[in-house]
Amino acid sequence: MEWALEFSTAAAIELKKDDLERSIKSLEQQLADAKLLIERTEQIIADIDEVQMQEYYADQPQTLAERKHAVDVIHIDDQRQSLAYQRELHNFEKTYFEKLRAAVKEAAQ
Repeated sequence: MEWALEFSTAAAIELKKDDLERSIKSLEQQLADAKLLIERTEQIIADIDEVQMQEYYADQPQTLAERKHAVDVIHIDDQRQSLAYQRELHNFEKTYFEKLRAAVKEAAQ
């Protein structure tokens, strides 16, 4: 009986030890992952400083405003050209159908 009690106590201690070892391995892996993340983040920050990306992002509002202005100018030109073509086409259709109607009337007489 005493032997069984000692055996169960030893088994419980062994299970706790195994659980703690798994926890330690898991925490060591999390620590390694965190260290790697810190290294990568520091490298990204160093790269940003090296190529002066902060200036790039600081200049973006002005760059976008310039691009929008260019697109607006193109849009206005396209609209102006479209209206001119519509006037020409309408004039062409009007004179074409008038000539066609006159030719049909002349042929009918």
